[in-house]
Amino acid sequence: AMEPILRDTYGIIVYQEQVMRIAQELAGYSLGQADLLRRAMGKKKADVMAEQRGVFIAGCEGREVGPKIAVAVFELLEKFASYGFNKSHSAAYALLAYQTGYLKAHHPAEFMAASLTSVMNNSDQLAIFLDECRRMAMGVVPPDVFASDFGFGVRDGRVVFGLGAVKNVGKAAIESIVSAREDHGPFPDVFDWAHRLNLRLVNKRVVESLAAAGALDSFPGTRASKCEGAERVIDVAARRQRDDKSGQQSLFGEASDEAATTIVLEDVPDWPRRELLKREKELLGHYVSGHPLEEFRAEIACFSSRSIAEPRVAGEGTGKLIVCCLITSRRNLVTRRGEPMCVLTIEDFSGACEAVIWPDKFQECKELLEEHDTVVVQAHASTREGDSGVIVDAIYPLEDAFVKFASRLVVRLGPGEEGDEVDVGRLREILVAHGGSCPVTLHIETGDHGIVAVPLVDVRVAPSSRVDGVLRKVPGVRQVAWPLKGEILDVESEDATRGNGWRRR
Repeated sequence: AMEPILRDTYGIIVYQEQVMRIAQELAGYSLGQADLLRRAMGKKKADVMAEQRGVFIAGCEGREVGPKIAVAVFELLEKFASYGFNKSHSAAYALLAYQTGYLKAHHPAEFMAASLTSVMNNSDQLAIFLDECRRMAMGVVPPDVFASDFGFGVRDGRVVFGLGAVKNVGKAAIESIVSAREDHGPFPDVFDWAHRLNLRLVNKRVVESLAAAGALDSFPGTRASKCEGAERVIDVAARRQRDDKSGQQSLFGEASDEAATTIVLEDVPDWPRRELLKREKELLGHYVSGHPLEEFRAEIACFSSRSIAEPRVAGEGTGKLIVCCLITSRRNLVTRRGEPMCVLTIEDFSGACEAVIWPDKFQECKELLEEHDTVVVQAHASTREGDSGVIVDAIYPLEDAFVKFASRLVVRLGPGEEGDEVDVGRLREILVAHGGSCPVTLHIETGDHGIVAVPLVDVRVAPSSRVDGVLRKVPGVRQVAWPLKGEILDVESEDATRGNGWRRR
């Protein structure tokens, strides 16, 4: 009587109802007890499954099911609890994986645009996909009223943000913008563009948001001038529409004076780079035209043992991490005991998360917590259920991080992009001029013999961003890396090399 159930189990064709049926018929579980087992399997709770093992085997013995069969069945249930689904589901996933892999390889921009559109309302997932676009060296540009639809699109091989991603711009307003473009575009200036819109749907706030997000960059003028001139743009467009309806013309059939006169925006200098990116992020949820951390890419590669997004994806038990990041916000709080603490929002290219600083650590680093500062954070993932943030163990200024975390300097040498040979003399001059206690190893590309590691016995350097920046400019230097000290992450030294310029994925 048990053969059909066991056959399904051995074939890993187990549905939730069958799990409960197995528990009831083999081990005498009640319906409620069987549901607890099903829930433990569904949520992959290894500790609960371990508790259920003895209960299941004892129940089987009470129903004259031999211990060998009982153990075999429960071990299959445990295996399925790890990760498993029926074969038809596996086949569908395999086909989907093949199709998506093909599309990503042969139509990368279109694939990423579709993927971004699918997660447009999920800020965390959107950040992960945008970071993947950067990793693929694929350009991502702000929304553009000349090219964007509601979702993400593609133009000249680059991904274009969808207008639906811009805050304060509703779907009806976007439909009006797209319809005007299809019927009357292209437009010579922002005034003619607004003249063609349904102004009951597109108001001053919509124009301001589009301008600050970069969606009006195709028109002459700076983002600041369009944003500050939004009210005038709407007023002029409204008057032109009223003139159109009344058929107002001059005595000789010419257009009205205002329509005949070229109207231009006031010449307003654009915002500073940091302000422009800040406004862009407020409206799109992400930096698109650039990133405040762009100039620190080398340091992020050196000191980040993982990206900020990874702890949230991995869940609990991810251990310690180091991340080079930007402080985007700070909230000063007080514990129940009246002790000051702090919650930061930290961000890298992959996304953002909250970082909690408890009172003991807060006293040590409160002077280093200014918004928009770039720092290196040493932390561990929170174990509280449902918490996606991290607990801060220490925060260091960027320069201090080189001394604190770097175990050695590794310089990779080989012919440059234009075939430049290595300037060994210049390389040695730099290393000697920045003498210190950090050992140096050269990784020399030898063609047929691969890469040869050569430790420099007589040269040591002082870790710093200065020597890092100078070395990268030497002809023949392919990469510069500062592998992390193994004890920093409480892992083997070999694993600590994840935090260098060639971190493993």
